[in-house]
Amino acid sequence: MSVFTAYFCGTGSHRFDDANPNFWNGELVSTLAANDEGREFVHWIAVDGPGSGNLQDDNLFVEPGGYFNWTGQLFGRGWEENVNHVLQVIKGESSWQRTKLSEEEYQRLKDAGVPVPDVSSTASWFWRTYDYGDRQPTPQALQERIISMFR
Repeated sequence: MSVFTAYFCGTGSHRFDDANPNFWNGELVSTLAANDEGREFVHWIAVDGPGSGNLQDDNLFVEPGGYFNWTGQLFGRGWEENVNHVLQVIKGESSWQRTKLSEEEYQRLKDAGVPVPDVSSTASWFWRTYDYGDRQPTPQALQERIISMFR
């Protein structure tokens, strides 16, 4: 029988707070996660707290709620999706994947010389929206593969 550890960061805190200068020696939960010697997604996972800035939205195994930082910090909105995310990681199956590239990701790929299709735009100049293409593979697909290989 194996053990899986879920590190839930507190409200307004995220997994990279182990080096945050506002804490004496880093935020406790993120410091514990950073020092875990197991394999991430296989033996452990660190989940950002509500109101932490949505740094993990693209990597969630469940659809993000799109909460504002202040609602997460004041009311703790988003903790339910954090719990559901961990349950899906334990199962090794994502129920949601972000398949569209963002503008930053598209530009990073272009700068690296990766052959990506040109940006397409729709609607008039006033309400124009851009399609930067699809991600392939998605972060969730990569994490599912890591889970299936090492568990």
